[in-house]
Amino acid sequence: MSLPTATITALKSQWGEARQRALRPLDDPALPPRGVGAVQRDLARATDETIRRLWQACGLGPTWSLLAVGGYGRGQLAPHSDIDVLVLRGQPGDDPQALETFVDHHTFLCIEGPNSGLNHLSFEAQDIDDIMLGHQHLRKGDKYKHVWGIGRHVLGSQVYDYWQDPWGRVHEHWSDSDVLNVHAPTNYLPAEEGLNS
Repeated sequence: MSLPTATITALKSQWGEARQRALRPLDDPALPPRGVGAVQRDLARATDETIRRLWQACGLGPTWSLLAVGGYGRGQLAPHSDIDVLVLRGQPGDDPQALETFVDHHTFLCIEGPNSGLNHLSFEAQDIDDIMLGHQHLRKGDKYKHVWGIGRHVLGSQVYDYWQDPWGRVHEHWSDSDVLNVHAPTNYLPAEEGLNS
């Protein structure tokens, strides 16, 4: 696949202008330290728009997916960072109808944090009644420590309840998650907003 030179030239020009606008506040010596995060987010958003236009110009079918990873994926793109993306595609012959199937919003979430390791295990309960019954059952005993919840996550919208077992492992009981298919629009939230629930 190749794109016309005019399309590539236009995208490069648009990207250059958007990048300059996003980085302009760094020239201000009075920029507060918190302002750097805003610049990183603005740069990530400008990158989003350029990559979205490039992706549309390529005209790849619905079996292709593009994921932003690294600092760019977190919406914290540093001025001279690489733009890390992951391109996924289905296998030739995959059933296009499979894309219509509704699935959980995620079954595995990786984030960069200060420590390497498993954060918590997650167990789906039948419904919110099960979450509440489980909460009351664990609260009656003195072996488990309540960590977080009962609440509703921003990402996925599921009801959750977190507990720590006697060995220090944290587990989540959840129910009522959003389900998505290929027609669900891509949604962007800064990590501090999306993971703060």
